[in-house]
Amino acid sequence: MKKLSLFILTSLILSSCNSESNEIKCKALTKEGIKHLDDGKIYSGNCLVYKNDIIAESRKIQNGIHKKSIGYWDTGEIKYTGGIKNDSLNGVYREYYKSCRIANKGKFKKGYYHGRWKFVREDGVVLRVTKFNKGKVISEVNKN
Repeated sequence: MKKLSLFILTSLILSSCNSESNEIKCKALTKEGIKHLDDGKIYSGNCLVYKNDIIAESRKIQNGIHKKSIGYWDTGEIKYTGGIKNDSLNGVYREYYKSCRIANKGKFKKGYYHGRWKFVREDGVVLRVTKFNKGKVISEVNKN
């Protein structure tokens, strides 16, 4: 019985590894208002943006709505991550150096810098902390 259970479990794992993922090229999608469609149907899944045959961005689409973007350096490391609302950056955003160290982090609101942002050198030293209100600088403290 244990061998049969192990065989069934292994078969399920292997078959799930070979199943198709729900990822397509973003340019294959059409847009109706803010909804992304695949062959006229509301799309849910990830779509990929390519630049010179290299993945430049992965977009999470949920019920037709673009919810998140992850950008990539040409070497494959993550360049940025950010939430999307109404086709604008919204919510937590992080940008990275090619070394995978944080370059800056903060939040966007309707496409504008908003709240506290931290800008960091590649060696981890904080350069400045800036507070924004809908893209306008409220205060800035240089750390260098």
